[in-house]
Amino acid sequence: MEGKFYKFCELLKNSNSPAKFYDSNLKYFYDIEIEKLLNCECNSTINYDDNNIENMLCHTFKTYLNDDILTKVDRATMSVSLEGREPILDFRLIEYVSQLPIQYKQKGSETKFLLKEIVHKYIPKEMMDRTKMGFSIPVFEWFKDELKIYFEEYLSKKSIEESAIFDYKYIAYMIDSYENGAGNPHKLWLILMYQMWWFKWMK
Repeated sequence: MEGKFYKFCELLKNSNSPAKFYDSNLKYFYDIEIEKLLNCECNSTINYDDNNIENMLCHTFKTYLNDDILTKVDRATMSVSLEGREPILDFRLIEYVSQLPIQYKQKGSETKFLLKEIVHKYIPKEMMDRTKMGFSIPVFEWFKDELKIYFEEYLSKKSIEESAIFDYKYIAYMIDSYENGAGNPHKLWLILMYQMWWFKWMK
């Protein structure tokens, strides 16, 4: 619940800037949480040239798409020796579409407008317009079962103090909130990933 409050505060603070509002909405950790987690003052380093939808699309293209979605696709396919291809991301198509007016990309609250209009000729409309289904990992279940041993080892007071970047008091608070059903396991997952990386490569 605390995380939702922080999110609300940051969204409210950035309500006059669509681009900053969008960025805040994508965050796992908010500024005040980072300050508590790292025990330091948090200063955002993201710069915005303007506050329009095009800027938000560009930001997503450079960060979320490149560093998250495509990374996951590449790792998943290559793990079974498959070459993944994303034809819609052909650079010629990207360059062309990026120059189109925004009304071709979004109509009211409907996103991917032009793509849907084209695809409706080949794929049933009810299939294209159905509710979006994500691929979230079952972190909550993993922490209770397969990853419990890692959870307890790498998020212990000894391990947190050894890596010397996080404030253990706040980590302990996050773990307590999670175990009582109020915390966000995905935040602990990100911290766990960092801890495992640090012990493998930096210790």
